[in-house]
Amino acid sequence: MSSHRSPAVVRLERARWLMTALVTVITAAAVLVFGYVAAAIDAHARQTRAEDRVELVVNGLARAIQHDDKQVLDLSTVIDDELAKGSTAVVVAVRKPGEPWKQAHTYQRSLMPDDTQIATLATQVEDHADGITYQGRRFTGTDITGRSVTVAGSPVFWNDWDNIVVILAGTESADDAGAHRTLV
Repeated sequence: MSSHRSPAVVRLERARWLMTALVTVITAAAVLVFGYVAAAIDAHARQTRAEDRVELVVNGLARAIQHDDKQVLDLSTVIDDELAKGSTAVVVAVRKPGEPWKQAHTYQRSLMPDDTQIATLATQVEDHADGITYQGRRFTGTDITGRSVTVAGSPVFWNDWDNIVVILAGTESADDAGAHRTLV
């Protein structure tokens, strides 16, 4: 037996190793791409879930706000509502036409933007209200500690009352929620 290999055998062995290396590199690249796509889909799903949660809270609580016969805002239903006691922050902003916004009720205030931004958001919600339907608006920004938050707002209105009421709900944005952000 000869230990000498022919040039054709050497070329075939080299081609086999090159093809093995190529398949390994392609597989590794595919795993990285799939991991990136999975992470992007997960991040989008978490952000959508956060937005849906605050919108659910704000729309549910907007329908619970009432006023009495003396035109006094009755927030007892909102304060006692389970939606207003969870992990979602709530601000009920009230103002008379031409006056600045006042916060009639707050829950987990630190998860919401500062007072100036709350007034701006409430004005934007009011500006987009048509007086017939509850039109929720979504915003993203930072809370008073600088964390990224998702906020939704909805107007509350009655035909027999001049005061303007906007309810805002917020939660930490999905961008900052959870350590499982990176899959690869």
